[in-house]
Amino acid sequence: MGCPTPISPQAHRLLQLTSSTTFDNSSLHRQQGELFLKLSAHRATEAEACFQTSLDIARQQNSNAWQLRTTTSLARLWHSQGQTARARQALADIYDSYTEGFGTPDLIAAKKLLEEICIA
Repeated sequence: MGCPTPISPQAHRLLQLTSSTTFDNSSLHRQQGELFLKLSAHRATEAEACFQTSLDIARQQNSNAWQLRTTTSLARLWHSQGQTARARQALADIYDSYTEGFGTPDLIAAKKLLEEICIA
């Protein structure tokens, strides 16, 4: 499906400026998804499309870091929608692929979300 039309030309330009390289395209789509969610809970479908696009790009680039960040965002969305099993499975799969770096902010955030999901 792909990430929908930008929220606004100004917001899209701002995201482009903060994600200026081709490698950052995954980040651009993830950030756009986060913006959709901040604007309105009714934009969840658009946010999910952005997250999926981000994840596709991260996988093509074999970037585990971007996959982790995007999957964390996607899992948070799914969890908020009551799709707890789907959120847990997706996040656990990427989290479990790591063998080091557990003190980094991204892995700490992923672990915290996994714990929240497992408690729910």
